[in-house]
Amino acid sequence: MMQLKTFFVFIILIIMISSINAIPTQLDKRTSDYKSCPKMEPLNVVTVPADLVPNTKTSFTMSGKFEGQFTYNTKVEVSIMDEYWNFIYGFHGEGCPFESCPYDANKGFSITVTADLKDLPKGYHIIVDIFLDYINEPNLPNACAWAQDDR
Repeated sequence: MMQLKTFFVFIILIIMISSINAIPTQLDKRTSDYKSCPKMEPLNVVTVPADLVPNTKTSFTMSGKFEGQFTYNTKVEVSIMDEYWNFIYGFHGEGCPFESCPYDANKGFSITVTADLKDLPKGYHIIVDIFLDYINEPNLPNACAWAQDDR
């Protein structure tokens, strides 16, 4: 009788361990919903993959339409900030990613920047900026969108 109780306890223990291991763990995915920056032209941003996964290649596609010209002084920038808005790292795209420059931004555009997304701290912010004249106005983006960790 004692062996039967031990056997059942052992079986129950095995079942519990198996079910715990079968529970899917949450991957380190972070979904971002981009919002327009205040007092700037809106920028639509789509990421691939849609759920941001640290340490993977990620594409940021920016699209929009606003006054101004894309030139070789244009800079497209993606910045990763911590929860206190301190810069962690960033990357940028080509100055003028079109066949010919200058290009009228009012015609509408779609630009994709691809980079290896590093670690994303809890509470992160992502800022996506387009500076039409980064050389002369490096602190004045013409269009902007931002997202934050929604966990």
